[in-house]
Amino acid sequence: MKRKSIFFSVFAMMMVAMLSVGLVSCSDDDDNINKALVGTWTKQYDQLGVIGIKLTSSGKAYYNEWSVDEKPNFDNVSSPANVKVTDTTLRITHPQEPGYFEEYSYVLSEDKKSVSFTLLDYEKTNHGLSGTFIKVE
Repeated sequence: MKRKSIFFSVFAMMMVAMLSVGLVSCSDDDDNINKALVGTWTKQYDQLGVIGIKLTSSGKAYYNEWSVDEKPNFDNVSSPANVKVTDTTLRITHPQEPGYFEEYSYVLSEDKKSVSFTLLDYEKTNHGLSGTFIKVE
């Protein structure tokens, strides 16, 4: 009887160990974007205008602009860009423009409610995505 009890205990521990490993799964999606960056980010760029970027967990980016009295809207964006994120950079490539990309360093605030983007191509001195963006809930 004691032998069955030991065998059952060992068998149960092995099953728990195998299930622990088996339940930790890898996602089918590539982890190409920091989950904290997923969402809609906006900044007011002048008295009347707002620019926004919507980043998805599938690695797509949608840009748009609207007036300050409008809600963020990406409905008229027909072709999203592709996004690849590392620990410190965000690279945006445009399917319509082969070989062209924009690369930014980014700093996410501690509360993850704002992010600052800095364009890394210093030949382009001004671009709409440079600056601090606020997360839209």
